[in-house]
Amino acid sequence: MPHIEDPLISIYDIKEFKDFVFQPMHPMIYSVQSLEYIFKQNGFSSTEIIYHQRYGLSNHLTWLKYKKPGGDKIFDEIFKEDKEYKKSIEFTKKTDTLFYIVSKV
Repeated sequence: MPHIEDPLISIYDIKEFKDFVFQPMHPMIYSVQSLEYIFKQNGFSSTEIIYHQRYGLSNHLTWLKYKKPGGDKIFDEIFKEDKEYKKSIEFTKKTDTLFYIVSKV
């Protein structure tokens, strides 16, 4: 699910990205705390939290440079192997995607 700690929000603080994400088509964005509350209220407890970064350095540089989605062919070519960047983002727990795995109490 979408994570409120997306690096374009929590690290780069890109206003245009916030405007892009916080629209009626994206009615919900989650934090670990909000998911914990929702699931706890419904009799579940977390068994695992996975922080996953879908978009890489090329996407982030495009947002920083152009302030909009769409990509950049040069960035895509230069940064097509950006596994270390994504791993670093995941390590900080400031990812664009969150998997919150639960079990019934």
